[in-house]
Amino acid sequence: MTKENPLREAFGKLKGIKGKTGKSTDELLKEVDEELGSRFDPGKDLGIEMACKSYENGEISLRKAVELAGVGYEKMKKVLKERGVGAK
Repeated sequence: MTKENPLREAFGKLKGIKGKTGKSTDELLKEVDEELGSRFDPGKDLGIEMACKSYENGEISLRKAVELAGVGYEKMKKVLKERGVGAK
């Protein structure tokens, strides 16, 4: 059984919500952005999420995860630890 790509899963959910509300994707994303406010930096948070998943799946090295996430080495190790993924 293969794992679902988190981005693909999120977009699938968004499409389902979009169909039920009749709102455009842009409208929904704007609402999410307004709701989350400064707690969410789409570029950085997405980069961190992608880096963590790719590292956890063994697809990239810790060094590459740091580059992809756009954070420092120690910060990346801390984020991985918080997610229960040990640095290899």
